[in-house]
Amino acid sequence: EEAQVWTVLPGKWSSHCQYCLNICRAPLPCPKCPDVVFCSVDCLSTDTVHQMECGYLPELQSLPKMVYLAFRTILKYRKDIVHYSRKKDTSVEFSQLMSLITNFQSRSPVDITKRATLALFLSNILRNTLAVFSTCNKYSFINRPDLAAELCSRVSVGDVDICMGGCVKGRLELESIYNTTQIVLLKCLQSYPCNAHEISELQITKQFRYSANADIGAGAFPFLSLLNHSCNPNVVRHSVGRGTILRALRKIAAGEELLDNYGYHYATHAVPERRRALRSQYLFTCGCGPCSDRKNWPTFEDVRRSVTVRCCRCNSPLLKKRPTCGTCGKNASKALQKMDRVAIEASKFIQTFISDSDPSNSSIIFEFLKLCEIHAELPFRLYNECQEVIKQVWNLQSNSKTLLT
Repeated sequence: EEAQVWTVLPGKWSSHCQYCLNICRAPLPCPKCPDVVFCSVDCLSTDTVHQMECGYLPELQSLPKMVYLAFRTILKYRKDIVHYSRKKDTSVEFSQLMSLITNFQSRSPVDITKRATLALFLSNILRNTLAVFSTCNKYSFINRPDLAAELCSRVSVGDVDICMGGCVKGRLELESIYNTTQIVLLKCLQSYPCNAHEISELQITKQFRYSANADIGAGAFPFLSLLNHSCNPNVVRHSVGRGTILRALRKIAAGEELLDNYGYHYATHAVPERRRALRSQYLFTCGCGPCSDRKNWPTFEDVRRSVTVRCCRCNSPLLKKRPTCGTCGKNASKALQKMDRVAIEASKFIQTFISDSDPSNSSIIFEFLKLCEIHAELPFRLYNECQEVIKQVWNLQSNSKTLLT
């Protein structure tokens, strides 16, 4: 899915294209401001959002990324906001963004007041610095509302869609549009912290084992935002340009829910920490398997190293010395032997991959993960390690940057 609206983090403005978010090998600076770069003439000419914010980035760069994303939403969908204000049909993209859940009922009065004040602040920036809603073909470049009003009052009605002043009807409509802008901003400021996603890249170090993902921007992805959270997700996300690819992390049955992870995984955070963090940011109490299971799934540091193999027919535990199931009588000796063989090969691949980042034999990891789903009691250490390795294999096919040190 491509981000419908996005932002590049200020620290990446000089290295990543403002439009497609790819690394700029030969940066093309914006001709009107010294702040951002593009990777091509096509990206420079296509990015109409930056053309509107150009010249005001020093004032905007201090905004948190989700606030800045809300601000850019207004710039990109300004025509939809006009239609929204006039109670007319809007684009499908804008309607999708407006349908994102805001969790308004779960927010405290203090939280809502804070976000409403921020929406007023951002709308005043739009009102006082940018003639965002002037669609006058002759004077759309005017960034001074007072001057735009003077000029627009001299042209015929056919030359201007929204008068920036100069007549009572124009002023009233403009005021209505700015009121609608405040409403849209408030919805975005409530929904984006719970629904927008980071855009990241793998930063590859000389010693590959220390390579890690780093954020380069943020985006609104209406489809991805539909996915609920699990501390044991069955999908994983990777960024490609300003888009996101969703891949299955384990077998998903027909009709089974796709479950994403919101940043708090059972392998890295204990149950109380996960629930506290998710409640604080996403305003829900997690009740997924690892959080509600009486076994209290351990973190990676505490997870067992041994593998408990189960009968694939009745799910009863098996003993290596006695591979015949004591419950249903099924003989699982071949399955046990295969598990042992593939586990050894998977361990060897992990050690090789960590040192040279060569993913060419990664199929053995997929085979082992599939066997674990059928025969093993989860979680255990090698299973977790294989999941993390396969994520890194996919990372190498996504946004990545090789660091000098």
